[in-house]
Amino acid sequence: MKKLLLGSLLAASTCVAMIAPATAASNTAAPNSAQMQHKDGTHKGPLSKINLTAKQQAQVKSIHDKYRSQGKDGRQQARAEIAKVLTAQQRSQLEKMKAEHEGSGEHRGRGH
Repeated sequence: MKKLLLGSLLAASTCVAMIAPATAASNTAAPNSAQMQHKDGTHKGPLSKINLTAKQQAQVKSIHDKYRSQGKDGRQQARAEIAKVLTAQQRSQLEKMKAEHEGSGEHRGRGH
């Protein structure tokens, strides 16, 4: 009985020893889009690169919050509302970044 218990314990510890490195390796993989979000639920997208004023940032956050749970249709409406908040120069910068992004093949096919 003692040998059986010792053998089972040895087998279990061997399994744990083999699984632990695999689990650790998976934790160091590149983050997915959900993991790339910051603690406050936002992510650093192209809007962070066009120097929004504090007022614009608040308006954009409000728009995102308004449409957050509405899926693709909500994203399209949010983009339209955000465009109204931006200056002509900011809209131009955003369009330029979008064209560069699409031309580089970096987009992930999520409706970009």
